[in-house]
Amino acid sequence: MGWSQRGDEGESGMRVLMTGATGFVGRASVLRLQRDGHRIVAWVRSEARARALLGADVELVSASTGAAGLLRAVETCEGVVNLAGEPLIGRRWTPARRAALIDSRVGVTRELTRALRAGVARTTRVLVSASGIGYYGDRAVYQISKRRASVARGGLQARGPVVVGRVERVC
Repeated sequence: MGWSQRGDEGESGMRVLMTGATGFVGRASVLRLQRDGHRIVAWVRSEARARALLGADVELVSASTGAAGLLRAVETCEGVVNLAGEPLIGRRWTPARRAALIDSRVGVTRELTRALRAGVARTTRVLVSASGIGYYGDRAVYQISKRRASVARGGLQARGPVVVGRVERVC
């Protein structure tokens, strides 16, 4: 059994908890998963914004319910897709902003993995986690490494690999 079948109660699809569902990748992922017959539970900061972006078929769980609410949501789902993270563009990267960007990725991932490791989430069979997307353009003259890619984008200045490393250690 995989993403295409639940296997009990005669229902097709899985119940999938998604963080970052209102983001660029999240909205596309919600649509794809729904099209494939899955039911989405979205962990959201703003229920009004999420409802407007995601529609009535997505169950919403407010982030204001804290770790206990997240744990309850994880317990009811067979899959978890973690796309959480403050938007990278649109605001100056001050030290406080950088800290918020890192926490919005690492902190949520840490809470999710704690919930999964607690043993109460026995129904969860899969965790997919991604903390950002990027496109570096045609760099035919040299090979892109994690470090070079983050510097090439300008604003990250080697922060990309730091965040990736922290998220990898949490998982």
